[in-house]
Amino acid sequence: MIYFVDIILLNILYNIIILYNYMNILLLPCLFFMIITIYLYTISKTNDKYLLGTMIFGQILLLIGSSIKNDILIEIAHILYTLTIILGVIYFKETPNILFLLITILIIIIICFY
Repeated sequence: MIYFVDIILLNILYNIIILYNYMNILLLPCLFFMIITIYLYTISKTNDKYLLGTMIFGQILLLIGSSIKNDILIEIAHILYTLTIILGVIYFKETPNILFLLITILIIIIICFY
């Protein structure tokens, strides 16, 4: 019985490693930013919610596009997210949302140079 359980656990571990190797590089950063954006959406009390909702929609598009390997959806998501960042710089009024944008812009600048 122990051997059978060991074989099942090794098979599960092997499948996780295979899945990790084929996982798209966009998945983890997108989930990270989506969790933060959803949190900011829930605590937002002003009209910032509309722009945060648009950001969440763009991140969902990115997740779908990366999971089905559709480059058009990924590009649309990037354009939408870039537009919401630009509009957020002008439109956001709450401090946590502005800090989120600053950190996001800094990360984008660092990634572009390296």
